[in-house]
Amino acid sequence: MTLAAARAVLGEAAEVRDIGFEQALLLDEQTTVGASASLTSPGIVDLTVETNQAGEQTRHATAVLHAADDEQPPAHDMAALLTAQPCVGDGAEVRQRLDQRGVQYGAAFTGLAAVHTGEEATRTVLAEVALPAQIRSQQGAYGVHPALLDACFQSVAAHPDIQVLGEDVLALPLGYPSTPLLQRGPQRPLLLHAGDENR
Repeated sequence: MTLAAARAVLGEAAEVRDIGFEQALLLDEQTTVGASASLTSPGIVDLTVETNQAGEQTRHATAVLHAADDEQPPAHDMAALLTAQPCVGDGAEVRQRLDQRGVQYGAAFTGLAAVHTGEEATRTVLAEVALPAQIRSQQGAYGVHPALLDACFQSVAAHPDIQVLGEDVLALPLGYPSTPLLQRGPQRPLLLHAGDENR
């Protein structure tokens, strides 16, 4: 939703920054979801996502939309990242651990194929994500398909800092710093590199 709002308000060259999640958004036929945007300065828009259920408004997420140039972000050295993170885990195992903590995923949300982690010095996770075959034809309707974004979030459970918290902890992302609107390319698996940028 935020990616679509950025494109609608600022054009194709836009970026979503400082996304924060405040409440889980559980959709049903009675819940109305809306987004409001306000221009704070040229090229910068504050976005809020809210629901209205039985007259009660709840804020679920916030973000800041920025106008951006047309340059693509610099490419990562994927061979070097894979070498630095030699431990490979199955995405199905990550979902099984989440299932044990009460988070169940349907077939459309099985896009996390594998996670790559390193030794203790490497505080990042590299995730292989792709839309499942049964919903792959929907990709063209989105900047980033929600199920693909969810697969990225699932990889958080494999991060070394989360693993040390133990089996009884359910760790969920509360936000992330930025998402550029990239040129849509061929439908192939993507690699997501996530970690603590302050380290």
